[in-house]
Amino acid sequence: MLDILVTSVNAVLPIVLLILLGYLLKRVKFLNANFVKMGE
Repeated sequence: MLDILVTSVNAVLPIVLLILLGYLLKRVKFLNANFVKMGE
């Protein structure tokens, strides 16, 4: 049971951390609109 929990956390946590990192960088104005437009 614990193995399933660890596996699911290892699969989901990196994605959540990347989303939070992008949100925080945009919040502190590190990512401007031009950078975001080029990234799309």
